[in-house]
Amino acid sequence: MKRTGAHHLGLATYDYDGIVEFYTRVLGWAIAWQEVMSGPDGTVHMKHVFFDTGDGSYVSFMCPTADMPNFPTTWATDINSGLGVMNGAYHFAFWAESVEELEEKQARLRQYNHPVTEIIDHEWSKSIYFRAPDGLQLEFRAEAFNVTNHVNYANPDPRQSFFAGTSPNDPVVASGTFSPRTKTPSRQLQFGLRLSF
Repeated sequence: MKRTGAHHLGLATYDYDGIVEFYTRVLGWAIAWQEVMSGPDGTVHMKHVFFDTGDGSYVSFMCPTADMPNFPTTWATDINSGLGVMNGAYHFAFWAESVEELEEKQARLRQYNHPVTEIIDHEWSKSIYFRAPDGLQLEFRAEAFNVTNHVNYANPDPRQSFFAGTSPNDPVVASGTFSPRTKTPSRQLQFGLRLSF
């Protein structure tokens, strides 16, 4: 199959050990590659790590060392607060193959006492939201179009949002609805088939 999606997301951190701990131990992703970038005299200026998300795509982080010239020691690693935009405006979502797998990922995060939302029903998919230790908002999402074929009515309030607050320390999810829609569509399921020879 021809790959046309992202090869990797390139992000930055100033807490290399914390990032490695979170993505490997809590999320269970394997390290695909690690390297260092050095100056002409051999001084290490940058550490670089790639995490395998499990489907052939990667998330990478660069981390400057204390010897890196002209580079800040701290910055808004959550992205949103540095830009002054609402929480969740910049976030990264990763696949879950099913609602059951989504529940497993939620349980794993809770096993490590890591804050995670309840499963949010978007009508065409379901998600959980959580933050990495650096404040970056992450999401796991499974496609499921009203699996139970149940009509759900709610009082719409377009002022409310899943993304509460403006600080990376604010809650990920606020109470209320994401959009003013009040009725779910009829049940739809989306499946994929892969044949390997």
